Amino acid sequence: MSMTYVLVHGGWQGGWSYRRVARLLRKAGHEVYTPTLTGLGERSHLAHMQINLDTHITDVANTILWEDLSDIIPPWRTKLSIYSGRNVKSAAPFCGTSASK
Repeated sequence: MSMTYVLVHGGWQGGWSYRRVARLLRKAGHEVYTPTLTGLGERSHLAHMQINLDTHITDVANTILWEDLSDIIPPWRTKLSIYSGRNVKSAAPFCGTSASK
């Protein structure tokens, strides 16, 4: 069964940090997106003092929107490791669910 993954990196990294994992998932037939958050990695030229968690949540939400992704399983409902619980709980409203479930 093919699945779609959106892998979001932690602080001071970029989408490139999932390069090996993404390659393995794609080889197994899955679709993988590894967005880099504003102001980090190859998007570091966009860094400014107003970037905050809301900016990064919008980055992820826009990846989901513009790539027309659906049937996304929030990571807190899987057995996947989560880099930062704060980010996941803050992104919950964009997924139409609650991180506490």
